[in-house]
Amino acid sequence: MSWVTEVWGARAIVYSGTTKKDNLRVAILAYSTRNGDIPHRVVYGRLGWIKLNDEWRYLTGSGAIGKDGLDTSIQVDMGGGHMAKYGLPAPPTQEQLKTDVAILKDLLEICPNRKEIGAVLLACIARAPLGECHPTDFAVFVHGQTGSLKSSVTAIALGFFGGFDARSFPANFSDSDSDLEGKAHQAKDAVFIVDDFKPATNQVEATRLHTKTERFIRNTGNQAGRGRRNPDMTTKPAPYNRSLTIMTGEDMPKGQSILARMLVLELCRNDVNIATLSRLQQAAHDGVLMRIMAGYILWLAAQLDTLKEAFPTDVREYRDMTLKEGQLNSHSRAPEMHANMVAAVFQLRQYLDSQNLSGLIDKDAIEHALLAAFKAQAEYQAEQDEVETFADLIRSVLSSGHGYIALAQNQSPPAKHPHRYGWRKTEGDIGPTYTPLGDCFGWLWGKDGEDWQIWLEPKTAYRLAVDNARRSGEPFLMGSGTLWRRMDNRGLLLEVEKQKNGTSRKDPKKTIAGVRTRVIVVAENWLLPTSDALEEGNEDEKS
Repeated sequence: MSWVTEVWGARAIVYSGTTKKDNLRVAILAYSTRNGDIPHRVVYGRLGWIKLNDEWRYLTGSGAIGKDGLDTSIQVDMGGGHMAKYGLPAPPTQEQLKTDVAILKDLLEICPNRKEIGAVLLACIARAPLGECHPTDFAVFVHGQTGSLKSSVTAIALGFFGGFDARSFPANFSDSDSDLEGKAHQAKDAVFIVDDFKPATNQVEATRLHTKTERFIRNTGNQAGRGRRNPDMTTKPAPYNRSLTIMTGEDMPKGQSILARMLVLELCRNDVNIATLSRLQQAAHDGVLMRIMAGYILWLAAQLDTLKEAFPTDVREYRDMTLKEGQLNSHSRAPEMHANMVAAVFQLRQYLDSQNLSGLIDKDAIEHALLAAFKAQAEYQAEQDEVETFADLIRSVLSSGHGYIALAQNQSPPAKHPHRYGWRKTEGDIGPTYTPLGDCFGWLWGKDGEDWQIWLEPKTAYRLAVDNARRSGEPFLMGSGTLWRRMDNRGLLLEVEKQKNGTSRKDPKKTIAGVRTRVIVVAENWLLPTSDALEEGNEDEKS
């Protein structure tokens, strides 16, 4: 009964007492008189497809678009804030559409020297309304330094779904976890932008930001929300991302598995054609972009039942074709994401062809541009590869003097280039000697003419790598067991110990200075790759 005070203010008084509110509620229901039944209305709090009276309709802020056009009698309330800007007009007439769709060429040319930017944005626009046909389990991340116009560019894609601009995004990374998940759940079958992933001012804030982003991206990739319970142990709703999400930021989320759920695009200063961007922004302001989307949705509504079977089939066929040709190998998810975008562009082209507007979209050129975008993803995957990160951390441990590697036979410094293994040269009365720095975490073993091995002491090597990462401000979060298994899966472990039950231990026993010790066996030339300079020798080390 809190509505009494909210609506009536001081004009109505509900007296105190444990039963007064309940008695008032019963009295209102029992004694109020009206002509006929108490009126009621249905108000939807989300976007996207819904089946009403056996007909597919697309909910938008202004009503619902079905095969017969926009029905404004259907009410949609997206709540306060910028979420209220979602809304589409009535679909365009044939003459309007002929004029409007010319702007799509500008979208494809927004970055003249980076065709993949416009191609990805167009694919996102085409793919978002198809979420009912096939779940959207990936996101797009656009990053670049301040001044690269990343917010302005991504706002164009959002402008197809409502009256948005670069200053009115529906969400940003300062939102709470629950608010972010709730709004992404509301924005079903639409583009949804989360803005401003940027470096934090301290380590605590940085960790919180990366944790929030990881949870949201996993929520998207797994199509599952966080399970929660009420005090009485009944289940709370678990909203998950049902939109096609585009994120922007100056930094990037960390973790190879997180990047595998996203397509990453980098925008540099001078990439964007300002004149083209201005025309697109004007078109968004004039409602041209929203009219194009309204027409596309009108066309989809008439055949959505067919597309719910045909579109997933198209995605699988494009994916299998990409896999067969071996064009994308950055991650197993990349061919699926690429296939989703290509299949969506095909549907948009089908729509334009049905309106006698063929030739506006060059499918082959867009496919080529999309392929280039996904091939560039391999570089980001390599940067976030935990196995390679571990190797880099170990190299840093050696160079910074926090650990060293000794000969397995006698714990002495390696004969060649001892400084590479964490030893430092000192001059004494009896001549130069080499002193180890930090903790011993591994041993060098081999013979001249053979490939040398490094035997890592698992606990010490892992601890030193983690400590080194923490000092650098970028924690290494993968567990040691998972790390050794990843290395084994890549064939980096030269030796494992077979068990009677058919499994294998990643840390076989080796004899080091007469003591049997469990170690991780890797190739020296993988962990410490040589250079021409080292092969030629170092004058400082000659004795």
